[in-house]
Amino acid sequence: MAVYSKSHKFIFIHVPKNAGSTLIMNYRTKVSPDILLGFEELNAELGYERDPALGNHFTYQMIKSLCDRHSLPIDYQNYYKFCVVRNPWERMVSLFQHRLRKIDATTNGVPRNSPEDKALLKQGFEAWLLTTQNVSDRVLTKMSQLEWIRNDAGDIVCDRVIDVRNYDQEIMETLETLQMPRIPMEKFNVSAKDSSQYKSYYTAATRAHIEKYFAEDIDVLKYSFS
Repeated sequence: MAVYSKSHKFIFIHVPKNAGSTLIMNYRTKVSPDILLGFEELNAELGYERDPALGNHFTYQMIKSLCDRHSLPIDYQNYYKFCVVRNPWERMVSLFQHRLRKIDATTNGVPRNSPEDKALLKQGFEAWLLTTQNVSDRVLTKMSQLEWIRNDAGDIVCDRVIDVRNYDQEIMETLETLQMPRIPMEKFNVSAKDSSQYKSYYTAATRAHIEKYFAEDIDVLKYSFS
């Protein structure tokens, strides 16, 4: 999801598998049900289908396109924008665990995974990461996190890029900036397995995959495998 608040003048760009659901669900349910409005909801109201690759997640470029196309009264250029990022090696393991947990899930009654997708997931992390043909995963396993938050010129648009390693502190600081109340944060959409133990999932081939496709994240955000 990518969500916004007119009252607090912010846009949260939710990069998948980076603790965004925890923030969104807590504030939507505990503070006010209408404080956060999703761009996917606007997209549906305007008669568009969700992107088959990115689902209910919107990049900055998608937000800009939607707002400009329909002259929506959302000041996306000047709203405070933030996101959460994560070590790409750990993030891909988290995505894999999430896919396994929802291997039989459906969207609007349609299975998210084909029989071929399910068989590949059951083969393990390496087979999935290197050869998935799932319409979403073949994009997400190669799309850098910074690609979500760039404008037409290639500049990073976020006023704050929160590292998941400092999540609690940085989220609270961001909420203070936005003059939003602090509340107890119940976790949502969390895998039962601990993705911080990601190293055991990797082989030389899968490490090389991350180094190739997430080179920008590793370089700019200063992540390492260790």
